[in-house]
Amino acid sequence: MGKEAIREELVKRYVHTPLAPKTQASDFAASNMPMVAMFLRNKAIAWSAFFIAFQSYLNEPLISDPADQSQPPIMKIIFATVSVLVSYLDIIFPKWVGLLQVKLLQQSQQLHLQLLRLHLRLPLLL
Repeated sequence: MGKEAIREELVKRYVHTPLAPKTQASDFAASNMPMVAMFLRNKAIAWSAFFIAFQSYLNEPLISDPADQSQPPIMKIIFATVSVLVSYLDIIFPKWVGLLQVKLLQQSQQLHLQLLRLHLRLPLLL
């Protein structure tokens, strides 16, 4: 048995095609969690959205596929940063609704007492 002859025209060169990165779950989380954090004003969800977006940025390949229609990772980071800022918005602009409700309740109670005193013509008890 001799050496087998290989015909050059039948040989095909191997072309390596890398696997597509499986980042669908992290992309979904990185794009939707900031919206949830802004809606709920939850600081823990906002910070986790920020770190997931940062991880998505670090896992992004250097040369991206032009057919990839996903959101750029820098936009995910900006959106997550906005969600963190919105969750801390109560520190800058505190809610006055509770204070106003207490003040209105006190005023209505005083008015009610005054009307009651006028109606019953009782002396001032306070």
